Order: sequence, then structure tokens, then C-alpha cells
Amino acid sequence: MTAITFHSRSTKSLRTRRGFTLAEALIASLFLAIAAVGVAGTLAASSRTSEKIGQYANCQSLARELLEEVSSKSFTVQSNPGYSAGTHVRTNYDDMPDYDGYTDNTTAGIKTVAGTAITLGDNATYTRTVAFEYRATPGGAKVSSGDFGMITVTVTSSGGATITIQRLVSATVLAR
Repeated sequence: MTAITFHSRSTKSLRTRRGFTLAEALIASLFLAIAAVGVAGTLAASSRTSEKIGQYANCQSLARELLEEVSSKSFTVQSNPGYSAGTHVRTNYDDMPDYDGYTDNTTAGIKTVAGTAITLGDNATYTRTVAFEYRATPGGAKVSSGDFGMITVTVTSSGGATITIQRLVSATVLAR
């Protein structure tokens, strides 16, 4: 005698069922949302870091440009008064000490000594300051006059980036 097997429709439909239940779909959506938030956070941090690096590069460029300008002037005091004496026109500066106390910023417009506007392409505000100090010896303290001078240029961005560069200069002329 042969055995007869009966299959009910509910058993057969359970075996051939395809797809997800609502609960499974909600759990999958939750995992995807968590992953998306993690990726978005990483991208935002990367963007902020990139912006800060760009501001440091702009600060360094602005500082070097002004340091080269100051260094190109005479070490010996010339006839024109400088920034600390009330002359705020940079084209009149004819010696390094004239720049002591000088400051400018992108709000008022940063320009080269030739008058060309410097544009940086970001929305940050940059401020440049210059200090000049005479030194009796290269590593010595500030004095009222001496054979050495220390030029310090500091550039700060509104985003918090700050660059300070210095150059030691000398009144000594080397003979050939």
C-alpha cells in the first residue's frame, strides 16, 4: 500500500514565499541610516580639515609675501617716517624699521607694495602684522639700535589658522 501525503495550502505557500517582512525591512533601513550618518560625519570632518589646510597655506603665502617686501628694504634708517610715526602708506616705507607695527587685513584689502590686490578665493578674513626689532647680537634681546634686526610677520585667519615667520637680518655688508 502506498502512503498518501497531503499538503495544505498554507504549508506550501510558506515554503515558496519570497521577499521581506515589514520588520526585516525596518531593521535593514535602520542599519543603512546608521551607516549613512557615519559616512556623512566623515565627509564633513574631511571638508573642515581641507578648509583649515587651505587657510594655513593662504596665511603662509601672505606672510612670505610681506616678509620678502620688508627684507628688500634698507637696514639703515632712511628719511621717510614709518608706520609707528603715523605714515600708513606702504609705498613710502624705505627701510625695514618703517614696517614696525604695520598691520593690514582682507576686510580693508590686502595689496602688494605695487598696489595689486591679493585675492585668496575663500571667505576667511586674514590679518597681517609686522614687528621689527634691533638686536646687538643675533640671539640677543631687543635694543634701541644694533647691527642685527629681527623681522616677524604674523598672519591670522578668521578660521583660527595662524602663521608666524621670522627673518634675522644684518647691517653687515660682506666684502668680496
